[in-house]
Amino acid sequence: MEDERLLTAEEAQAHLGVSRATFWNFVKRHNVPKYRAPLAGKRLFFKASDLDAARRPVLVERTRREKRRPEMTRPPGAGTNDRQARSRRGQCTWKLDTTGTSTALS
Repeated sequence: MEDERLLTAEEAQAHLGVSRATFWNFVKRHNVPKYRAPLAGKRLFFKASDLDAARRPVLVERTRREKRRPEMTRPPGAGTNDRQARSRRGQCTWKLDTTGTSTALS
């Protein structure tokens, strides 16, 4: 294997085309190997091939819950209180008292 040139963090950010914060999040999340050169102090270096390999999409397996249950859609009126939902579906009739309050007849 040929000797690949090491990139500084700034060069690696430019290689990926991301900001500094996004780059370091990427390195941490994808466990990108870091290298140190002798006499370079605390400076970290990266191989372009390692960065490209971490950038490739990964097939993620569905969870057990997703396998068990198909995608569900919410029925009309879901998320509202029960009285409003029944009224929209025509399952409840309303009566207005002379006092101005409404009561359900279902």
